[in-house]
This record gives sequence, structure tokens and C-alpha cells, in this order.
Amino acid sequence: MSGFSDIQIAYLLLFASTIFLVEGVYYFLRDRNSSAAGINRRMRLIAAGKDRKDVLGTLRRADLDPVSAALVRVMPVVERLIREAGLTVTPRRLLTVCALVGLVTGGLLSLTNRLPSEMVVLCSIAFGAALPTLVLMQRRRQRLKAFGEQLPEALEMMVRSLHAGHPIASAISMVANEMADPVGTEFGIAVDEMTYGLDLNTALRNLTSRIPHPDLNFFVVAVQIQNQTGGNLAEVLGNLASVIRDRFTLKMKVKVITTQGRSSVFVLAAMPFVTIAVLNLLSKEYFGEVIGHALFAPSMGLAFGLWAAGLAVIVKLLHFRF
Repeated sequence: MSGFSDIQIAYLLLFASTIFLVEGVYYFLRDRNSSAAGINRRMRLIAAGKDRKDVLGTLRRADLDPVSAALVRVMPVVERLIREAGLTVTPRRLLTVCALVGLVTGGLLSLTNRLPSEMVVLCSIAFGAALPTLVLMQRRRQRLKAFGEQLPEALEMMVRSLHAGHPIASAISMVANEMADPVGTEFGIAVDEMTYGLDLNTALRNLTSRIPHPDLNFFVVAVQIQNQTGGNLAEVLGNLASVIRDRFTLKMKVKVITTQGRSSVFVLAAMPFVTIAVLNLLSKEYFGEVIGHALFAPSMGLAFGLWAAGLAVIVKLLHFRF
């Protein structure tokens, strides 16, 4: 690489990142269009002619390549994030994405010619690891939210099935066949696990391990108690669906009421940095005269600590547990 200048290397990295971006957009649009052709991912795989046992292995991500399997053994949290986010990407491809993000970041930072090489490397590694992780966490948060919104409808569908005289396993199978993702596929995995040898309680425990949603735990506990002691499961699930809907409605009302406060958090969080940037833009020597003073670093640390403490108090006041 000695024959290339820094700007040529940066252009090559930008070209490679553009190619991968176009590829990612293509696969995203393809997956979204294909999702409209079926109820959920499990049903689409079955409709495509795959054996149900192979479908179960695919959905449980049991058929990973050797590199991905080794990465899972080293960093199991990464596989858990991918699974809970509902993505089909392998850990190996995710590692490739992290490397590409780090290389692009390093190429962009090298264009400035103002940062030392050690700082460029550290920033590239940090940004390459942080950005994909944040995307995974956001997708996980969205999927768990969608699961919680779908759960009352799934419970009501089970109640109707139980009132018709079907057993709980058939009610769960109806949800798996009739509802969209993520509820449809996750309950479908539980149905397939019961088909291939697991009992109901074990399949439901596996479901809660894949979907760490608190409302799902109530459903699993209700089913387990009914299996052990008996009782009117349809009535219990109906009441649970009503409670979840009412709590979701209350949560939306609180979110509307606290909109102004949450907007204030973003304004107050950004205000010091915006002020510093504007002052530095208007007068480049504004901080230059005091930055070398012995009290500059302690005072900035104190200011940052007070800023973080204030934000933490505001966020705590706006955070409600339901």
C-alpha cells in the first residue's frame, strides 16, 4: 500500500463502503417485499417447501458456519442480541460490518491530518464496534415493543380457541399460523419444539429465554399453574390480555404528558456542546487563552459531572415503571 497516498486509500475505502451499502439496501428491500408475501417468517419457510425440522433449525439459528460458531462461543452476547433483534445476519457478517465501519471511520479521520495515528486507530475501533451494537440494540428494542403490542391480540386468539374446546397447544399453534412477526414466528418455534419432543413447559421456558418481555412471563406462569393445579385458563388469559392493553394505554398517555419534558432533556443535553461549538466558531481564541491553565481541566470535569447528574435526575423523573 506504499504506492497509494492517504486520500487515495480513503477514496478506496469509501468506494468499498458504498458497494456494501447498496448491497445492504438491496437485501433489506428484498426481505421487506418477501415479508409481504406471507404471514410470518416461519410460515414463509414452510410454504417454500422446507422441512419443518429444517425450519426449526433455521429459526433457532442452529446451523451457523464454523467461524460464526467460534465467535458465539467467545462472545455469546452478540448472538443473543442478533437473535432478540430478529435478524438473520451471522456473527461473521456482523464482524465484517464492524471492520468495514472501522475502516471507513479511519479513512475519514485520516483526511483531516490533524489527529495522531494512535487516536485514529482508537476512534476507528470504538466507532466500528459501537455503531453496529447500537443498531442491534435499537432493533431489539423495536422488536420487543412490537411483541408487547401483539401479545394481547395473541392472548385473545388463544381465549377464543380455548372457548371452542381446543387444548392450549392447539391455541398456541393457531397463533403461530395466523399472526405476523414477531409473535407468529416465536410461538411457531415453541410449537415445533413440542412437535419434536419437548413438553409444553420447556417450550414456553425456551420462548421466554428468546423473548425477554415481562408480559410474556405472566402468560407462561399462568399456563404452568393451570397445568399443575387446573383452573379456567381462558378466563385468566382474557383478564391478562385486558390488563396488558390497559397498561399499554396508560403508558401511551404518560408518554404524551411527558413529551415536553423529554424534549427538554435533548435540548439541555445538547446546549453545552452547541454553545462551545458556536463560541469556538466565532472566536477561535476564546478557549485558547485558558485551555493551558491548571484549573481548566478540573473545572471542565466538574462541569461535565454536574451536566451528567442533571440529565440523570431529569431522566429519572420522566421514567415510569408499569
